[in-house]
Amino acid sequence: MASPWVAAALAVGAPLAGFWAGTQGAAIHDAVSLIAWLQPPPWQLLGVPAVFWVLVGIIAVLGLAWVVHKYADAANVNDRQMAVVEMFEQATRLGLSRGLNALRESVERAHYAYLVATLDGARGNDRARRRTRLEESIRQVLGHMALFARELDAAPSSTTYSAAIYIFHSSARLRAMPDADRELLLGRERFVFYDELPRDPAQISGVLEMRPELSTRALDTEGFAPDPTSPQIVLPVPRPDNGFATVGGRERWKGLPGAPYTALTQKAVPFESIEAVVNWIDAHADLTAATRQRLLSQFDYSTPGHGRNEVRSFLPLPIVMPAQVEEQQAQRVLVGVAVIQSSAANLLAGHRHETFANVGTPFLVYLASLVVDYLAA
Repeated sequence: MASPWVAAALAVGAPLAGFWAGTQGAAIHDAVSLIAWLQPPPWQLLGVPAVFWVLVGIIAVLGLAWVVHKYADAANVNDRQMAVVEMFEQATRLGLSRGLNALRESVERAHYAYLVATLDGARGNDRARRRTRLEESIRQVLGHMALFARELDAAPSSTTYSAAIYIFHSSARLRAMPDADRELLLGRERFVFYDELPRDPAQISGVLEMRPELSTRALDTEGFAPDPTSPQIVLPVPRPDNGFATVGGRERWKGLPGAPYTALTQKAVPFESIEAVVNWIDAHADLTAATRQRLLSQFDYSTPGHGRNEVRSFLPLPIVMPAQVEEQQAQRVLVGVAVIQSSAANLLAGHRHETFANVGTPFLVYLASLVVDYLAA
């Protein structure tokens, strides 16, 4: 019951009851004794005492309802206050203020790297110098992305965070390449699972190329050098019409997990551990036993060394740009895939990967422009 109506009823009912009681003093005097009132004669039940006690009962019920309502309001307010307090406590535990400061600083530095590359390109026509500057700027943006991820995770300095870009070469671009360049890109030296996965430009959407010069580690320094453990590899991306197959009544992915899946679907799927990679392959992929075994062997770190960066969790993010053709503005053109990696499990675990993907949009915007300029340089 709403409290204004209860208050109005009390305000009107109480004076009327008092006025009426003042005109019926003798009868009410007899009615004060409930025992006497309940005794014969029965016609007394319909007289003044009955009316008096009915009014008293109504006012009592209204008063009780008002008290209950006010108590409920107070309880709701208290619940809301506790929810707000809990939210702030959770934000404090997550280091929200620190994370926002880290985001601001990282975006500012990434923006500076983007401006430097853009202005430097406008000043001269030295292609080699411009390409080097663009590589440095891309690594700056990647490095600050990795630093921000490390800050969100509150990870110790002993954990290595790194970032890299897979450049997407569409099948149309592959067909337009000189034969020598295409064979170099799709040759045994770089193409992953050369004998097992399709590499004919007519059978795939394109390929993702990782270049070591477009990778770096999250270091607390201004200079982000290329990651020495980053491989120079090429991964195939299936076409939409052959990328999925129905196996046992379920839709299965025909390509590799991670960057190739993100390239075709433009979905950021986090892998918080190597076990998560295994589970995802078993649940969603349709790979041959040999390909599955070879793929998982890439994450077998039981034998240390080999100059590898031990990646135990990673998050691929699509790098896209709007279409230049006005009729296709709703479409997004894939430029590449950025991959954030950690040497420990649980990179951006829980909802942190969603937070990173949403608030980290400026990084991906800078990377899209820089990579396009880089490919054109």
